[in-house]
Amino acid sequence: SALAVAESARVQLESRVSESEQQRRDMTLDVMIGKKEREGLIQEVERLSQEVAEGRVKLKAVTAELEAAKEQTARGASSPLNSPGKGSGGGAYMEETTAQMEQLQRQLQTEVERRVAAD
Repeated sequence: SALAVAESARVQLESRVSESEQQRRDMTLDVMIGKKEREGLIQEVERLSQEVAEGRVKLKAVTAELEAAKEQTARGASSPLNSPGKGSGGGAYMEETTAQMEQLQRQLQTEVERRVAAD
């Protein structure tokens, strides 16, 4: 009878070891999949960071153009943009430049939101 109890305990232990091995394999696969997903997310973040950096460079250029246009407008009638016959050319240029800057910001924000939603 003691032999039967020992055999039963051995079978139960063997079953638990087998279950543990299967859990270990499953977890190892989960970890590997998690690492690949993490690497993909890291690459996506790096790519988006590059896009943001490029967008900031473009934004600085547009901002510089806008400031130059503001300075010309502030100089008044001596500015070629505000000379007689041109109407409010300087103001129109500023509005266009501001609109371009806002459009760039909207495009960048929309792209970032789209890519975050895609993940």
